[in-house]
Amino acid sequence: MHLIFPAQTKIIKVMKGVIIAAGYGTRFLPATKTVPKEMLPLINKPSIDFIVEEFISSGVKEILIITSRRKKVMDDYFDREIELESVFEKEGKADKLEAVKPYDAEIYFKRQTEMKGTGHALLQANHL
Repeated sequence: MHLIFPAQTKIIKVMKGVIIAAGYGTRFLPATKTVPKEMLPLINKPSIDFIVEEFISSGVKEILIITSRRKKVMDDYFDREIELESVFEKEGKADKLEAVKPYDAEIYFKRQTEMKGTGHALLQANHL
């Protein structure tokens, strides 16, 4: 079967990224009792930040992060910080403003309600 498209039709391939960030982080206890393992810093950024940057540089602009309870801090981290942005703008601190600038991607979250492993976590994305 061949599909014929008019010359003006443009086919756009949309890639979506899925990050599974729902585990307990037991290898990093006791730190992960209060801080999700994905938010542990590497130099000056949370480790999950490097994964998101890699997706974006690869052309992935829609990123789903599968999380679990006690990981709301990741949602807050990727959300826009308007108050902080306005402080840096008023103070003329362009470098700090750049550091808190939101990514040019849609980042959203889905909670894995039952901890049943990696396969179960991936099934949380099957409707996308």
